[in-house]
Amino acid sequence: MWLHRKSGYVESGATLEKNASFVDGWNNETGAYGFNYISNNYLHKTESGDNTFVECLDFDLKLESSTTDLFDVQIYRNGSIFYEETDIDINSTGGTHIIELDEDATGTFHVVILSTTDIVFTNIQWKVQFEGRIGFNRYTITDRFDTSDVGNYTAFGTNFTFIVDNQIPEMSVLDFLTGVFKTFNLTAFVQTDGAIYVDTLDNFYANKKSQSTPYEISQYVDVNSMTVEPALPFREIKFTFEDTGTYLAKIHNQLFANVWGEERYTQVDDANIMVGSGVYDVESPFGHIKYERLYDQDDNSLSSIQYGWSVGENQSPYIGKPVIFYPESYTLSLDGTGSISISFIDVVNLAGDNFQSHQAVSGSVNMPKNSTGLSSLNFKAEIDEYAGVTYTDSLFDGYYKNYILDVFNPKARLTKIKAYLPLSILLNFTLADQFSINDKTYKINSITTNLQTGESNMELLNVLW
Repeated sequence: MWLHRKSGYVESGATLEKNASFVDGWNNETGAYGFNYISNNYLHKTESGDNTFVECLDFDLKLESSTTDLFDVQIYRNGSIFYEETDIDINSTGGTHIIELDEDATGTFHVVILSTTDIVFTNIQWKVQFEGRIGFNRYTITDRFDTSDVGNYTAFGTNFTFIVDNQIPEMSVLDFLTGVFKTFNLTAFVQTDGAIYVDTLDNFYANKKSQSTPYEISQYVDVNSMTVEPALPFREIKFTFEDTGTYLAKIHNQLFANVWGEERYTQVDDANIMVGSGVYDVESPFGHIKYERLYDQDDNSLSSIQYGWSVGENQSPYIGKPVIFYPESYTLSLDGTGSISISFIDVVNLAGDNFQSHQAVSGSVNMPKNSTGLSSLNFKAEIDEYAGVTYTDSLFDGYYKNYILDVFNPKARLTKIKAYLPLSILLNFTLADQFSINDKTYKINSITTNLQTGESNMELLNVLW
């Protein structure tokens, strides 16, 4: 994912700009009874353990320093700012500053110091106090402190630190995972051992059957409850990205009269007549940038560099939605020396907004791509911007085609029926299995079972292939 939370320079270059330092060096610790622990410089705070009622009484961050310089503190929870305090004068409080946080807050926390000067902290310490009762014996945990500290930490206010968490686009983890599932047509379920199985829908149907042959359920079906209707009431399904607003993607839309990376599938019957009336949208919540490979102006030959231009139609900075892409490392070899004459801006003077120096690109570079090998992030088979060839293995072809051809077939029918399935089936079938009724085979679209009456309401799709 591209780290572009905001427009402008990642590092401003201005001498009075406060630079951010990610506080590291924490001792890794496991908290009492698993209530909280610290690892890899993050505090993971929860408020319950197995068979345990726990209340957090204290959640503080303590900083100690002899500095007279002002500084800011940001505390992040799950990648977003949870607490912020600016212009802290720790000298006025005897060299100690305590930040009291919401005891009920849970999540993953990290600390960032912002300053214009280098500041030495003699100690930075988490303090978390719990009280609770364990199991039915109601043992009491009294005044239990779980702490971890950093000694002699220096916040470098004169050096810029790229903190990944602070640059991640503002998108929740749930929205990101939902977007990935929608983009690649993934499915997931909890297995009997507690592990979560995630795979493509095609692989799910191929690998997660409880048995290789369909379950014969004819004798358990209430035939009087059966209704049959067209599988889907749509004439077209559209696969697209939510954001294709960058300059080159917009130009593509205008030149070719279609949206960059978008695919449309139209349902027709045997007489090539459209079936259904609605349009169904599958929209990935990500941005989709079109990239461009650079030419060397000396001899008009292709260089080894590809770039993405994140500007709008008016060529002003463009943020848009979070962008996923394939980063691939390429060794630069245009002139045979491992470097090429294309230069990039190295130093920027904000005061005059002048580009002060440039330097040649050498060694290797990571380039953004929408295709790598036969894998593509386009729903439609587009020309690969770097290789100049069309890969047919698009998102539609690779992850949706089999499913769409099946359910959008004019002969596909959705059968709704009631059945009273025996425990030998109810306890063993998976949604990847198939049912057989009077020599006809069906996939399971949905099934709801009333465990008190034993009645199952099922939606089944007839198997056509």
